[in-house]
Amino acid sequence: MPTDAQHVRPATRQRADEAEALRAEADAAAEVATLEIVLVREALTVELQQVRAEADEAAAAAAELLATVLTKIEQARAEAATARGELGVLQSQAAAECSGGRGCDDPLRTVLEMLCEITIVPTSHGHGSRWVRFNPEGRIKVRWLRAACL
Repeated sequence: MPTDAQHVRPATRQRADEAEALRAEADAAAEVATLEIVLVREALTVELQQVRAEADEAAAAAAELLATVLTKIEQARAEAATARGELGVLQSQAAAECSGGRGCDDPLRTVLEMLCEITIVPTSHGHGSRWVRFNPEGRIKVRWLRAACL
């Protein structure tokens, strides 16, 4: 009959073999997981670089658009200053004419009367609206001026 020591050895050996097989299986799974992590990290790095490039392009486009908008704002400010200057000249002329004995109760009406004296040319498409020439560089479309000048 086998002794207890003989029975323990094969069972211990079997458990040790099972443990070694499980350890080898765990090592293989860990290696696969490590490789998967490296692949995912590389894919995310490539995607992050693409996102950064797209963000840089979008920022450059936004900066260009902002520069264009700021330029337009400056142009509009310059045009507004010019228009204010022209209006100031008209108001000064109106005030001078009013003080010259021309009886002016309404300064706006006086400015309109002065505008009516400026050259009015018909539009090329002939829809009845008119252009008032304030300066050689441009024309201002004024639909209500015709009624004001009548």
